[in-house]
Amino acid sequence: MKVWVDPTFGAAVTALIHKPSGLHWLFEAKSNDERLQEPFIYGLVPLFPPGRIRGGRFVLGGREYIWPLNDHAGPANLHGVGFNRAWAVDQVQSDRVTLILDAVRCPEFGARFRLALRYRLDDEGLGIEAELVNQDPVATIPAALGFHININLKDTDYACEWPNRVPWELDGQLIPTGQQGRERPREWVRARTVVEDQPYQILAGTWEPLPMVAASKRVTAVLEASAQFRHLVIYRPALDAPFLSVEPYSWVPDAPHLPLPEAASGLVSLPPGGQERWSLRLRFQDSGVG
Repeated sequence: MKVWVDPTFGAAVTALIHKPSGLHWLFEAKSNDERLQEPFIYGLVPLFPPGRIRGGRFVLGGREYIWPLNDHAGPANLHGVGFNRAWAVDQVQSDRVTLILDAVRCPEFGARFRLALRYRLDDEGLGIEAELVNQDPVATIPAALGFHININLKDTDYACEWPNRVPWELDGQLIPTGQQGRERPREWVRARTVVEDQPYQILAGTWEPLPMVAASKRVTAVLEASAQFRHLVIYRPALDAPFLSVEPYSWVPDAPHLPLPEAASGLVSLPPGGQERWSLRLRFQDSGVG
């Protein structure tokens, strides 16, 4: 495996190459300027927190959080505050790196925190561990994490197994209303047939391994995640889009505004001194098909 990580802009993984097959698994930007203009559709992007926040503001634990309005669909914050910031490089080894985001580098978050993101490479794939610490003496902070994982479809199609899931109903600004649609069963779909921009709640109550089979390359990529990732967003804007975004979320977008119990929305209110940890793993295996 070969992996490139950019700590100067969002701690994103900009390229991931499966060396045995030569597969460029992530959708890669042609230039750095291209990626800066469209930060969410290239590579693997950590989202802190993920999804849309209506009006870019909410109240949690008596404190109001006000985040930049950066959403084309309406007056909302899209994907939090860390995706376009420089992260500090804390530790580097040949097979791993730890990157840090905190209130010094990201004052617009509105409270003191420390988010450590650890990438680790091995023979099977890429592992990601994240740890959030609330360093604020008084504020309760939202503990939510997601990933925008953009899969390259330019040369390879994938058969993806979506889990049993329920769609969140969206309003005209693509923000969940708190209502849900009909259950959708577990199914296999071809990535190049997908056109949607839809958040789902996973009915199993926790993330299930999501296989993506590249038959032409005889490779299966399996996306695994820790129990907090109870939501999945599937995004592909058009049939000719050269990528498919598979997005694990620990909360439903706009969770602080929804009249739902935290168990349903995924909202975690982290008190001063509190910690939250998440993990994600992308594992490659021989699919045995061709």
